[in-house]
Amino acid sequence: MNLIYDDVTLDQFRATCTDPDLLALVERLVAREKARNLWHLTAIVIGGPYLDLLGIDEEPDWAWRHEHGAWIELGLTAGNEGFAWLVLRHR
Repeated sequence: MNLIYDDVTLDQFRATCTDPDLLALVERLVAREKARNLWHLTAIVIGGPYLDLLGIDEEPDWAWRHEHGAWIELGLTAGNEGFAWLVLRHR
């Protein structure tokens, strides 16, 4: 599992990612959130057992679901401040 929540963790991901499609997707998502001025309120989770990380016991009602080729983006907002978890799952 990868967790990307700031520019430092993004750079670490860039240095280790071996999937060019996934890297391109993450770059697009980060650019989107930066354009919305929400990057500081966003965390991207890639694969792995994400429910524990999100602090929930069961699959949530996702706020959105977008398909990106071999990857699925699931969005979950937290609170009223605008924070969002973006979960990327491989099909």
